[in-house]
Amino acid sequence: MTTRKKANINWHRTIMLMVLCLFGLSVVFSAKPRRQRAGAKQEDPRVYLEHADELEYDVYGQRPGAGPRFPGAYTAQGRLCLRPR
Repeated sequence: MTTRKKANINWHRTIMLMVLCLFGLSVVFSAKPRRQRAGAKQEDPRVYLEHADELEYDVYGQRPGAGPRFPGAYTAQGRLCLRPR
């Protein structure tokens, strides 16, 4: 009579291997650069200032009572004339 041996499967090792493989696949697919379509044209978000009544350069971004400011930003007031690129 022949006896069959049970296959000794280490379930902890199998589960850890599956988790690590899934993690590796998710890292690979998330790091892949996304290609743009050949026909798609990227829109340029820049606008150009043609005219402003008052234009100030705010070096430090701290003017009392003016609300949140960004250092190194221009502040335009009055009549503005902007044109897209």
